[in-house]
Amino acid sequence: MEAFFLLVIDLPKVILNVAWGTLLVIIAIILYRLLLRRMKRDVMDNSGFVVLHRSEKEPAWGAIQLYFTSEKPGKGIFRLYAKGGQAEWVLFDGEFKPGNTIVNFDTTKVPNGWYYYEVKTENQKTYKLLEIKNKV
Repeated sequence: MEAFFLLVIDLPKVILNVAWGTLLVIIAIILYRLLLRRMKRDVMDNSGFVVLHRSEKEPAWGAIQLYFTSEKPGKGIFRLYAKGGQAEWVLFDGEFKPGNTIVNFDTTKVPNGWYYYEVKTENQKTYKLLEIKNKV
């Protein structure tokens, strides 16, 4: 005996289920876009901050250029600290213009070792680590 199965499709019910699924997907997309729009509104304006860049020579030796960029003009101080915090050198103190601010520094003026260099403005303080290995 062979068994035959008759597949019965309730077409109106299938159409209704597809319509509900489509409606739920559309509602999810709308809610997601509203959430993104709200999150975008709460983003902080970074235009008043500076970006401190890494040294091009790692480890640094001889004359190097350290620089930071800013979208707006401002006033700041650029310092170099020994990693232990016992010594400090001020490399730049004053007004800077929008764009790149380059600070030239001769590493032979300090002993070999690890140092922090930082930029401090009225809005922020940012620093990076630098290894100085002058050739003897």
